[in-house]
Amino acid sequence: MKLNGYLAHQALSQIEKKGLFTGRYFWLGEYLSFATATYETSSVLGFTYRDKFSTLIELIAEDGGTNNLMNYITTPGTERISKLKTAPNNFYELFYGTEAVRFMKMLLRDNRIEIDNWLDFMQKNFKLKLPLDIAFPSLQMTVAEGIGFGYKYPDLTEKFFSFKHDESDWKKWHNSGLNIGLTPPQNLPLTTLQLNAKKLIKPFVEKVRPELLDTLGLNNL
Repeated sequence: MKLNGYLAHQALSQIEKKGLFTGRYFWLGEYLSFATATYETSSVLGFTYRDKFSTLIELIAEDGGTNNLMNYITTPGTERISKLKTAPNNFYELFYGTEAVRFMKMLLRDNRIEIDNWLDFMQKNFKLKLPLDIAFPSLQMTVAEGIGFGYKYPDLTEKFFSFKHDESDWKKWHNSGLNIGLTPPQNLPLTTLQLNAKKLIKPFVEKVRPELLDTLGLNNL
């Protein structure tokens, strides 16, 4: 397993469901939320290892494919930005909506749903069962894209992690009945997020490429 598969597994294990006849599956709404969080974590990794990017890419590329992946990995994030009508302020605005639309189109193509309106799609399909054979490959690509985004767009990455919700707007949504808590969440410092991301990947590197522990600054965590 490569690093992107490892991180995808870590995320999906938190929301996995098992049906008697359907096997392992995930609610689409939960998947999209966890995919957004995984994109953020992956962006932290790309941002953190900008000066050691080729080493990081070795952990997700197929054997002999590091150079090809190095040339491609920033493309999906750039394409995602180009699809937005306004500049995003945070990872939610960058990723969540565009990813939901991507899934809607994919599920329509495969005749899994009949709705082609995004709002109806999200309202009526939050608990749509997403099978493992769709969720796992998609989240692996999300990890790779997030890493590429953090590497190519360090300024945007810093901006997104420093974003603060407007408290008055937040209270309006809360008072209207949305279950989001009374106050917006507090942002963790980027340095804390970087440390958490390093701790997350350390067991994988320790097992698969222990010779890279020192290079990636993981030995003393």
